[in-house]
Amino acid sequence: MGNNWKEFIDAYFSDGSLFKNELYDIDETKIVKVFSLENKNVYIKFEFVKTQPRELLKLEFGSISDQVICKGIFNSNQKHNLEFRQHSWLEEGECFNLIYDRDTLASVTKFLEIPLKHGWSEKQFYFGGNIYKIVIQLELDGTQMNFELIPQSFEEQDLPMVIDRPFRKIYKFLVESIFDKSKIKLKEIKIGS
Repeated sequence: MGNNWKEFIDAYFSDGSLFKNELYDIDETKIVKVFSLENKNVYIKFEFVKTQPRELLKLEFGSISDQVICKGIFNSNQKHNLEFRQHSWLEEGECFNLIYDRDTLASVTKFLEIPLKHGWSEKQFYFGGNIYKIVIQLELDGTQMNFELIPQSFEEQDLPMVIDRPFRKIYKFLVESIFDKSKIKLKEIKIGS
């Protein structure tokens, strides 16, 4: 399927009747290709270096819906190369970079099955009108997988204070162990299935 990521991506997503394709130049070095499947409410985003088509900086998928808070990210340090983060997360790092080779290509193809074939659900838990926990659920290779996130505001993500994360964890603990559980509201969104 090609000799580099660009060729693989172009071949894999060649069916124009299924995929809407958008290309963005981030700056003089980076380029982003986004494919969306409107019938499944899903997008897949590839970020790579213009001059090094064998190196992928980041691969992620998510929902087109603005009601969904999290996205899946290819992370070579995680089980099934999968991690979920909030949409506003922009960080890059070595564990997200992918060099084009047979093993990586197989891992990426498996990763792409999640948004294209399996789908996932996002359960958002609210207390007093505020979201305090998100649980992502999906099935992969016959195994039920759950990911739990404690969401942070944009401010907490951009300019984190030392107390932000512990405060969110304490709040979650209080809601689930001391406060009136009947006031917890659940919103479940199914994506891509």
